[in-house]
Amino acid sequence: MRLRPKFKMALLSKIEDKIWKEYKSYSKVEAYLNEFHEEWYNERGFPDGENITICRKNDDNIDLPKTLATMDFDTMISMAIDLDIPVPTVLPAFPTFTRTLVEGEFGTSLAYDNFMKAYKLVYEEPEQAISLANSALETIIKHILADKRIKVEYNPNDTLRKLTEAILKEFGYFPTSDLQKNIKGIGSALLRIANEIEEVRSDKTFAHGKGKTDYVVDDNLYSVYIVNSVITVGMFLISFYDKKYPPILPEPEDDDIPF
Repeated sequence: MRLRPKFKMALLSKIEDKIWKEYKSYSKVEAYLNEFHEEWYNERGFPDGENITICRKNDDNIDLPKTLATMDFDTMISMAIDLDIPVPTVLPAFPTFTRTLVEGEFGTSLAYDNFMKAYKLVYEEPEQAISLANSALETIIKHILADKRIKVEYNPNDTLRKLTEAILKEFGYFPTSDLQKNIKGIGSALLRIANEIEEVRSDKTFAHGKGKTDYVVDDNLYSVYIVNSVITVGMFLISFYDKKYPPILPEPEDDDIPF
């Protein structure tokens, strides 16, 4: 995605100010930037570019404004998020969500991989990002439902909406007439979001094949919305699952040594 120059300059200015506020010295600033620095090599092992070019002033200290201006889009957004700088229409909860997937062992399934691919494609290939985000949320729910402590029945081949219905029934959030109003509202909202994600993925991407006259999502406005929705729903479901079904710790081994 190419940012409008005015927006890009404003964002870079915020990043620069925040870096100086956090690290205060040239050496620490450069160390921070090196955490993001990546070098790429071609198949023959020769240098083939980098995501940040470290620029220096005459005194050999880092020239932060010039260095930041060389960043590619993904690095700029990642740095802004890391520095807690709000980025409109981007993914503010991305670091927390991906860290949760890994720490909760959701990264051992396809959820982490699919979500990371969706994040990387959210601007350049919005329809593909939507399909991957849908798959990531399906995998998260299946991972939870596979817990032997959960008794609700489900089919692993179910759609996202059906899987969401199953997990909401298990969590006591499935909207029924006898449910407390606020809880019912949350359950209804989660079902609507799941249904919208599934419909956009099925009807507005190439997931099920499309003809010449069919509309396909080609605007990252929708993919950002869907990916953010997956973060919101996924974080809620994972947090509720961790609270209701805390990890079972292995029983301590008997340390007594027989004589």
